[in-house]
Amino acid sequence: MIKNIFMCFWVFSGVCFLDPLNAQTTLRLSNEMVRGLPEIWSVQIQQMNTSEQSVYLLTNVREKNVGEVYKAKSIIFLLAPGIVNIDIHSLQPLETLLNRLPDEENLPNGSYWVQISLMDADQNREIVSTICKTEITNGRSEQTFQIHKPSKIKSHWASDGRAKVVYSFNNPVPAQTNLPRSVVRTDFQSHVTIFHLPLEVNGLFSTENGDGFSPVNQLGISLDKAAVKAQALKWLNEKMSPEHLFDSTDIERAAFYRNMLRDKKYPEYQKWKEKLDGMDMDSELRNQQQLEGLETTLNNTALKKQISELDALKEEYSLITMDDLSNPEKQVPDSLRQKLSSLFRLEQSYSKMEQQLYELKLKEKKIRKYSDLYKKVKSIDRQQDIGDIAKSNDDIREGMKMFGQTNRLQNLIMGVDELEIGSCYPYFSKLTLGGVRLRGANIGYTSNRKLHVGITGGQKQGRMNLDTNFQYIQQSPYAQYLLGLQIGIGRPDGNYFYIHHLRGSDYGSGNVEPTSNNESIKPRSNNYVTGLSFQYKDLRQIVLIMGEINQSLFNPNVLAPENKTGNKNNVARYLRGRSLYGSALDISYQGAFKVNLPNGITRFSGSIQHVDPGYQSFGVPFLLQDLNRYDIRVVQSFFKKKASIGAYYKRDYDQTSAYAKLFRTITTGWGSQISIKPRKSIIINIDYSPYSQQRDAITETQSFSRKGNILVSSVQVQSKGKMMQVVTQGSWIFQNLHLSDSVTLYQIHSFQFSNQWINKRYIFSFTGQFSPRRSQSESSTLTSTDVSSTILQLFKRLNFTIGGQYMQQTNSLTLKGAYCRGSFRINHTLQLDINIRHAYINRFTTAQKYVQNNGWLTLGVRW
Repeated sequence: MIKNIFMCFWVFSGVCFLDPLNAQTTLRLSNEMVRGLPEIWSVQIQQMNTSEQSVYLLTNVREKNVGEVYKAKSIIFLLAPGIVNIDIHSLQPLETLLNRLPDEENLPNGSYWVQISLMDADQNREIVSTICKTEITNGRSEQTFQIHKPSKIKSHWASDGRAKVVYSFNNPVPAQTNLPRSVVRTDFQSHVTIFHLPLEVNGLFSTENGDGFSPVNQLGISLDKAAVKAQALKWLNEKMSPEHLFDSTDIERAAFYRNMLRDKKYPEYQKWKEKLDGMDMDSELRNQQQLEGLETTLNNTALKKQISELDALKEEYSLITMDDLSNPEKQVPDSLRQKLSSLFRLEQSYSKMEQQLYELKLKEKKIRKYSDLYKKVKSIDRQQDIGDIAKSNDDIREGMKMFGQTNRLQNLIMGVDELEIGSCYPYFSKLTLGGVRLRGANIGYTSNRKLHVGITGGQKQGRMNLDTNFQYIQQSPYAQYLLGLQIGIGRPDGNYFYIHHLRGSDYGSGNVEPTSNNESIKPRSNNYVTGLSFQYKDLRQIVLIMGEINQSLFNPNVLAPENKTGNKNNVARYLRGRSLYGSALDISYQGAFKVNLPNGITRFSGSIQHVDPGYQSFGVPFLLQDLNRYDIRVVQSFFKKKASIGAYYKRDYDQTSAYAKLFRTITTGWGSQISIKPRKSIIINIDYSPYSQQRDAITETQSFSRKGNILVSSVQVQSKGKMMQVVTQGSWIFQNLHLSDSVTLYQIHSFQFSNQWINKRYIFSFTGQFSPRRSQSESSTLTSTDVSSTILQLFKRLNFTIGGQYMQQTNSLTLKGAYCRGSFRINHTLQLDINIRHAYINRFTTAQKYVQNNGWLTLGVRW
């Protein structure tokens, strides 16, 4: 679905190739014109291994000013060797872990980071991942539903929101899924205010429920923190407005509060003001404008031509000054005297301008040095809205207290960090509680004295297991419950030090599941996790340090007999009261830092992560175990950030405990990145990454040592005229992998070209790829194109897009398809969307030839 006016985003490297340290498998977006979630799930995977592998995709979307807005995982599917193209239909049913987007078809305005991870379903490990940046700046459109940003709260009752009903069909049903042929999904988001208490209600109901995958139905009520903050800011701005400040005490109090917030947000403000003291910068900036005008005038071609003509006549008639024209000894023709007089006067003016330019040039360096600083200070001084300078809820609460706001309920609500009932998504830390969906409650509160407490509890939703062949997903026979407590000092969005404890348990008698020979009962398990987390960032945002360390106790079978032959003094026995067979007591920790030097052109960052083989947390659904990771990076900018060069080193290895698995893999690599922006419309990127992989196994046949290289280069050019904007991008990716004896395992080139023509009324886009690949056993070529044309605001209410796709891989796959999308705004409340795709698919490897049709029909309403 295309919005009325929008600008496309482009991935810096041209294609989203995944981490070069995992060069056996690569991934890219099938369509670089990402506008919504369907395009994010449309990917191309290139598998260099020689055998099939059970995998699934995990996607995480974060918005710059909001945080995490979407997180979901796909079904498990078999990844065959070679190049495989996947779309959202073949990945259904998706398990949505978090969805705060108003419309799955469209991304609202904002800056997004999209992370796509390919996961090994067998070992629940990340194979490779990538992060792409997305910019959506298409302006507000009446034909699309926007994220609600409340500006005010009515006194007793108010409600607004949006809802949609989506009917989707697939014919035939995508392989490796339990998705029905047709699905009806209804979801809604509403903002309700009841007696000054703003609430947000979210719901999702779908016919996707069934055997083989978890339920997707959700219903949750949470405190609308944005509305609470908006109401408090409105009250403060009204209280501090000039028409309400009559008393001198109130005027002084308002000035003090505003200056306090300003100095807190801009710690160097006073230092900047001191540098500008005694300088009439308004006059200096006018001089700067005059200097630029003089340079333009003195470089005028016609003026220079006249000065050159005067110099030639002066030499011909031996003239020096204008007075020589009255000298009888100078034989100047009468016909030239008037012209020479005019030229002499012009020369005098020209000389005065040159002298004035010279004097201004002496000040130019000083003017340029302070002009940016002056503009920054003026911009800060113009920030009159408290919301522009208040950094946190604590700042707002302090202002409310200063100006006599005694409403205890309002002050209490301002201290709430989280308040969710129903379907909720609690978060303690990355390795303890994060990303899980609960049906229960989640509460977080921080007092005026920065004392923080968080409590969460409920039944875990969406727990899934694999069958013995890892072919499909089945629900667990148990209801799993989580209970968590977090206490500490500080706010989650600032500096803090927290201690947390989490308990997870299976409840129920268990389902009897028949096997080929007998019947088995799945054992119940429980899990205890205790740890601490911290974060520090200074007011100038130069340094950021964060980390956590945790201890977990995992009992895979709570009904197992006591391990009487074991060590009765071990910690597990002490914590649990008895030592159970198979219990694991393990730790995990992770840390990260970022340093942005005050000059703003040098940045350092690094991270470390360690997870023991037996570490378990029921609060992290996709926890990767038994690994160590190190990563350090530096970026240096030059020429006023028009160019930058970066370097990184990373090391990733598993089997932190000997004999935990049959083999140990160590991947080491470094890389360098160069970005050049000679103009605002041109961006050049080059990324070179050599790497090595080492695997030590019990059997020599499974051991290997490999090395490889990846070179990614891209050029993006934008041109904008009065009627049309054109965005062109080309890229070349080279990747190879060889053994230690220089035997080449594979080598691939990928050439891509894309172009977009954007007008107020239509958009035309073209994307093409040509990728020859050579390996030890075979050579193949991938060719793909995607052409689409969009008409915006047809008949003022209709947006319409038609497009076609073609893809062919030698001896593997041929796809020919066409699609159309339309959006019709019935009135200011109702909108109808349709999306249809028809494709002919020929899979040579399985001798399959079939036609695939799928589509969506959506009716949206807002109030």
